[in-house]
Parts: sequence; C-alpha cells; structure tokens
Amino acid sequence: MKTDRRTFIKTSALALAGTAFINSPLSAAPKQKGIIGLQLYSIRNEMLKDPLGSLKQLAKMGYVLC
Repeated sequence: MKTDRRTFIKTSALALAGTAFINSPLSAAPKQKGIIGLQLYSIRNEMLKDPLGSLKQLAKMGYVLC
C-alpha cells in the first residue's frame, strides 16, 4: 500500500488530536471519593483477641465502620 504525503499528514494530525482528547477531563470518568475497604482478615489475630478494641482502633485510623 502506497501512502502519499497528504494522507500521511492528515492521518497523523487526526491521531494526534485523538490522543489529546483521550487525556482530557471531558472523556475521563469522575473520580470516586474516599471509599476504601478493609478486609478484617488482614487483622484477624487482633480481632480474635479484642474485636471491639480492634474496630475502635480502625475508626481512629480513619476507616468508617458501616
């Protein structure tokens, strides 16, 4: 396939414009705010010893207990 200079420049310009649009905030998904999960399995030993105290410590760290 032979490509002439005009087609190459047109295709390159469209590709460049397309990549500029992809990175714009208009095409990006909105960021979710602050919901982070924690598996209690990761603190299983502490939960066995003192479940209520472990949950209170997590609340002090900033985790919201639902």
